[in-house]
Amino acid sequence: MTSRLEHPLHEALGQIVGAEQLVSTPEVLANYSQDKSPFPPLVPAIVVRPGSVNEVRDIMRLAGHHKTPVNTRGGGFSLTGYLGECVEDTIVLDLRRLNRVLDIDAVNFTATAQCGIIMKDLSDQVEAAGLHVHTVGIPIGYTTLGGVLSGVQGGGYPASMCVSGTGLYHLLGLEIVLPSGELLRTNAGGANVHRSQDFTRGGNAPDLTSMFVGDGGCFGIKTEACVRIHPRPQEMAAGCFDFDDFDCLWAALLALTALPELPYESIVILESRPWSLFYFARGTQPTILDQTLSDIEAVLSNNGGRKSPPALQEQALDVGAAEPAYQDLFVNVDRGLLAFVAGKKEFPSVFKQVRELLDREIESRGLDELGVGLMVYFSPMLRHSIYTTISIIFDVDEPGSREAALDLQCRGYEKVVALGACPEPHQGYSSTVNASAWSPEFRQLMTGIKQMLDPERLLNRGLWGL
Repeated sequence: MTSRLEHPLHEALGQIVGAEQLVSTPEVLANYSQDKSPFPPLVPAIVVRPGSVNEVRDIMRLAGHHKTPVNTRGGGFSLTGYLGECVEDTIVLDLRRLNRVLDIDAVNFTATAQCGIIMKDLSDQVEAAGLHVHTVGIPIGYTTLGGVLSGVQGGGYPASMCVSGTGLYHLLGLEIVLPSGELLRTNAGGANVHRSQDFTRGGNAPDLTSMFVGDGGCFGIKTEACVRIHPRPQEMAAGCFDFDDFDCLWAALLALTALPELPYESIVILESRPWSLFYFARGTQPTILDQTLSDIEAVLSNNGGRKSPPALQEQALDVGAAEPAYQDLFVNVDRGLLAFVAGKKEFPSVFKQVRELLDREIESRGLDELGVGLMVYFSPMLRHSIYTTISIIFDVDEPGSREAALDLQCRGYEKVVALGACPEPHQGYSSTVNASAWSPEFRQLMTGIKQMLDPERLLNRGLWGL
């Protein structure tokens, strides 16, 4: 087996990025071997940290010439494991040096940034200009723009996804390095060379931008993105109501999402007392905000809800705005994550069946004695669907606990797909489970696109089973 200190392209890669931007020592490579999931680590052969789009292009050309596989990496926060097809000479591209905001246009309300930027850094710079960008709620401080666009269904879930939708709704165009090293600009760049950006997706040509969103990085390397930005009211308020059973909670949520004008910016539901619904709203004036809160609370009260104790009320603003304290509660937990989206009509049945599967396995196998448990969160997305996460908590100090959580996570994703819901992460294991349900016609199309763009199967090999 090739020594990682003797990667055959070590010298050539160093000539492209500089020797100081190569990682090839076992001690440092180990830091790149694990994501945030319970899946086993996978140590890469070499890590390359390009600092420009031209360096990315040169690396792909070099890899193509030598038929060497390339895997991409952003913030390392994937939740369903690294790719299984990581052979001994695989090059891992760490794209976090591509981390600049290139333009904030307060007239056209757009921001253009390199895709290695951490989402919080993008958000902070746009906020400093007095505007807002829909990035992700959690984990905004850990994930890159390109990683979220690639690996999270629909391009990521903003804290305000209840009314703003996924990141795809706000994405105008991408700069992509194709597996061949060629450069592609989607949207206007692909159809009109006289301007870099169109403001209506599909306005000048078929919408290729969508093809590269949620692809897991299968079709190309995202190096730049243009997104819509927005003004946002600064008056904020939040609260929390408790519900004694799921049916009352669900009736309240259906009533809220059916209102002619959605009065909230976000709704977060946690299984706690036994169910707690956190609501978060913004307004231009305190009086308007007060009326908004009154409208929300009337719906919740009329459907069997009651105001939560003061301790939960005090947490409501942090939960609704995804403040650091709440983010840390979510991030700094050892868990396998089962995340999926289901239609609002289908959600109660899907959730019940997935939850029953997990509860049954935990009880029958005595996994609670190993520290395995569940943490449930769900939230409406626009009016039509529900985004759900079930965290499968494990105890790293308890032998067998991590493995049990991983097994439950895998079984859960298989159940989600069998029930017709959509798994969230589009990396690793989740992509293969999702692809297992493809029709023959869809698989043939996807295989053809991959073959056209990446005939040697060099980029993120194994995603979607392609």
